[in-house]
Amino acid sequence: MILYSSLYVNELLSRVLEQETNYAVLFFDYLKCLQTLAAEEHSPDYALRHFELALLNHLGYGLDFLHCAGSG
Repeated sequence: MILYSSLYVNELLSRVLEQETNYAVLFFDYLKCLQTLAAEEHSPDYALRHFELALLNHLGYGLDFLHCAGSG
């Protein structure tokens, strides 16, 4: 499961990030995700969700957990 999770992270980056753009800050989140996956201290979901949130923030898509999409 860890290998598939790592492949998912790589595939996500290759499809979402544009080429020739510097994402140096995102590299540390990527590294932390892979280290967390390798340590196997948590479920892979833990590392993946944290990385996905970090990726969204780096791309400028913040999530507002205080806003309900259904009721506003």
